[in-house]
Amino acid sequence: MQEDILVVDDDPDVLDILSETLNKRGYNVVVALDAQSALRSFKRKQPSLVILDIMLPDMDGLEVFKRMRADQADRYIPILFLSSNGDLETKLSGFDMGAEDYLVKPVSLKELNAKIGKILKRTSQAQALWEEREALETEVTKEHENYIHINKQLKKQVLAMKTLFSISQDLTRILELDELINAFALTIVGELRISSMAFFALVSENSKILSLRGVKGFRKEKFAGLEIPRDCAFVEWLGTRAKPKKIVRSNDRTWVKRLPDIRLAAFEYATPIMIKDKMRGIVFTGPKLSRDDYTPYDLDMLQFICNSAGVGMENARLFKELQTTYLSTVKTLVSIIEAKDSYTRGHTERVAEYAIAIAERMNLPQEEQRRIAFGAVLHDIGKLGVLEKVLNKKEQLDTEEWKILKAHPEVGASIIENMEFLTGTVELVRHHHENWNGKGYPDGLKGEEIPIGSRIIAVADGFDAMTTDRPYRKALKWTEALSTIKEGSGIQYDPEVVRSFEEIIRDKNFRKRMREKHSNP
Repeated sequence: MQEDILVVDDDPDVLDILSETLNKRGYNVVVALDAQSALRSFKRKQPSLVILDIMLPDMDGLEVFKRMRADQADRYIPILFLSSNGDLETKLSGFDMGAEDYLVKPVSLKELNAKIGKILKRTSQAQALWEEREALETEVTKEHENYIHINKQLKKQVLAMKTLFSISQDLTRILELDELINAFALTIVGELRISSMAFFALVSENSKILSLRGVKGFRKEKFAGLEIPRDCAFVEWLGTRAKPKKIVRSNDRTWVKRLPDIRLAAFEYATPIMIKDKMRGIVFTGPKLSRDDYTPYDLDMLQFICNSAGVGMENARLFKELQTTYLSTVKTLVSIIEAKDSYTRGHTERVAEYAIAIAERMNLPQEEQRRIAFGAVLHDIGKLGVLEKVLNKKEQLDTEEWKILKAHPEVGASIIENMEFLTGTVELVRHHHENWNGKGYPDGLKGEEIPIGSRIIAVADGFDAMTTDRPYRKALKWTEALSTIKEGSGIQYDPEVVRSFEEIIRDKNFRKRMREKHSNP
């Protein structure tokens, strides 16, 4: 039976290419150039899959998505977004609404075919579960004496489906790899009610070793030094299908020779984690707490969770790649600033170290510390808009020059405001020259109106400015600069931040660590 695919795009060339490609793959393709045509086709005959351009001439693709979801009758129809815009916010909007996946134009036909195959396979499995439920409902009406038993089975099936979809959504939305691995481990142990699990993964695509990334039910030390060669016999035995395999078999003594390490005999099953048809990890799962054997449902659940984790790992990798690109851009911008202003060479790094030390001393949350670290590195990025002759002027600045220099926090905020991963850092850059008494700039914020990160950066920035040679004066000693900072407590600086900073500066270990960067500690 041919699968029907509805392709919606306002570009005839794209429709022609996709139609030809999908027809060759054996799919029955229906095309639409606009939203209204797409909705009519969808109502007339609901397809197995919709490939939807997110930008249409007569209606936003996300709105079309909502209407299609509302029109679905008795089965789930997956929707795959297409867009020429690959920004993270647009992708997340689609995923939040329930889209199966997202492709950026120009589309790789190989990637398109692979994603369609996986989506239709997953949907087919889900549809099979729904059909099984309907079959059970029919049986209830025919055999009243089995009603109670079958009704319980139905509830279990519905609960299982809800659990599966919930697990899939949870594991594919987490973008921090360590957080994902922890959630993955907890999900497997909790859903399967097993005593233990261990997860080994490749550090990178080119790695030849699978290393331990997560473990539950055992101390991590139990597996110290345990690594699994990518090309070992055990990995070859597992194969390339993401399907659980029983490790220990009472009627097969060769399993001991297959294992890369005897410590892995503590587990019962091994399941490959597949990403784009390539193995990226192995999950080992221990006995059930009930001591019962794994049921077929348990094995299906294990396979589903591992597949979802694979998708989540790929999403996390792409997100990290995006962050790395942004950070590379930021470092380039900082190097440009330092090239313009001889004073700033090393300044941003020192300010970041001071700011991070203060944030840690104040026991701020990890996420807040991360934002402060970025804010400290980027606090002077607005100086890209200031002429070198102003930055390096030895004489006192005139009114116009001072006005230009004072604009750098606003300019800096505008430079980074569209970088998604720096959300929350923008305000730190904008307000790092605000004063505790409200007489700073650019917005004249006062006291706790000023973000805590900006208050910390202000102290770190001020201290480093005082202890660094400037065009118009020599650097102060640390003790002299600290006295000046304390004099500004409650006026220019937050008193609590100043107290924490004083503790840091009086710490001999900190002073020793910074000695290489300061000649006068």
